[in-house]
Amino acid sequence: MYAEQDASWAQRHRLGQIAGDTAAGINRPSHPTTTLRIRGPLDVAALDRAWRRLQTTHHVLRCGFDLDSHRWRLDRPAEPAPISMLRADTAPGTAEPDWARIAAEAADAPFDLEHGPLARLLLAETTDGHVFSLVTDHLVSDLWSVFVLMEDLTTFYRQELGLAVDLRPDASIGFPEHVRAQNAVLASDAGRKTLDDLAAHLDKVGPIPQLRYAGFTGAATAGYVNPGVFRSAMPDELAAAVTAAARRTRMSKWNWIHAAVHRALYELGDQPAVGTTLVTANREDPGVRKTVGFLSGRVVLATDRTATSDTATFLQHFNRSALRALDVSASVPWGSVIARMEPESFGGPSSVPYLSFNPQPLSMNRLLDDHDFAHCVSEPVPPPGLTLDAAVAILPVERPSGISVIVHHRVDWYPTDAVRQLWETVERTLWTWTGELAPPGR
Repeated sequence: MYAEQDASWAQRHRLGQIAGDTAAGINRPSHPTTTLRIRGPLDVAALDRAWRRLQTTHHVLRCGFDLDSHRWRLDRPAEPAPISMLRADTAPGTAEPDWARIAAEAADAPFDLEHGPLARLLLAETTDGHVFSLVTDHLVSDLWSVFVLMEDLTTFYRQELGLAVDLRPDASIGFPEHVRAQNAVLASDAGRKTLDDLAAHLDKVGPIPQLRYAGFTGAATAGYVNPGVFRSAMPDELAAAVTAAARRTRMSKWNWIHAAVHRALYELGDQPAVGTTLVTANREDPGVRKTVGFLSGRVVLATDRTATSDTATFLQHFNRSALRALDVSASVPWGSVIARMEPESFGGPSSVPYLSFNPQPLSMNRLLDDHDFAHCVSEPVPPPGLTLDAAVAILPVERPSGISVIVHHRVDWYPTDAVRQLWETVERTLWTWTGELAPPGR
């Protein structure tokens, strides 16, 4: 049923990065994960059966790659792996281990990329329940895929308990099929022309746009150890004003915030053009809503300082750039753009600082909140941090209580004070814009 095939451009880029990291003695995991505290009568044996069934259902979780040719070994799946029970040596009377930290360390362990599987389920028994961690490798998964896996796992668990479930036919396109179609488009005359046109559009910023603003240390390289984390909360009044103003300008609030990031970078730096990357789910096609695979990607949004003369003009300029980038995001992956414009950077870690913008709207966060295990209550465990390729990664996270902002940053390039200054400038820009574009009489 399955045959070996070429990896996608995103997979090839990531495999090259991993090979370089391994040669340098670096473990820089990219493992989409969800970690939960589960309280209640969790049936571990039933969960193990459900987990093995999940691996069989989603074939890509069990398949590795030829690390030299970058061929995807879909015809040689590993056997489904059991749950990995976490252990810790503790003496009687001592405090309970920090199971969330232990799970995070186990989640970062490398996978066997040649033979698979490329997913693991970690479980620790605690004094009041369990710590659960579903870990995947980005080569075959992404954050949306984790939501799909959790939906299926909790459904299979209910079935293993003998409970009723609402099973609906799955009409999703398989990830290998999606990769074959994407590769075929890029190999066609039309695909090559689209790539050439995009490269011309990004000529001023490049496929990995360099980030330069006040606070940059000037370091030639930056390490991956102990990345910084800056946290803030957007004032409710500002969030409401941005939402309303964005609607009036026919933009999303996330595009407004991202545009303010660009405007802040012009204020804090002297670059004639600014480029940032936007993380995209690439799930607009209903055929891939339930697909497990590395569908997410990045697109480059480029703006020009000459368009910053007034707010309305700049927002229109930014929106056109965003629409152009998103229009080709699913068919022209970032890796192919890098290979076309900077072949020496393809398959390697970024040698220059760049900024990534990764909004997490309420609709995405609710996907995971709805997947409790039967008869149990689950509570998400925040991740301890990210192993970054980007110098600065801005994550606005929307919850019913409001919008919080998490900024992960590589401190060798941009220390905390520089990140704080950037975000404060973004918020000040948003306040200014909402005032300028308020309806008459406000």
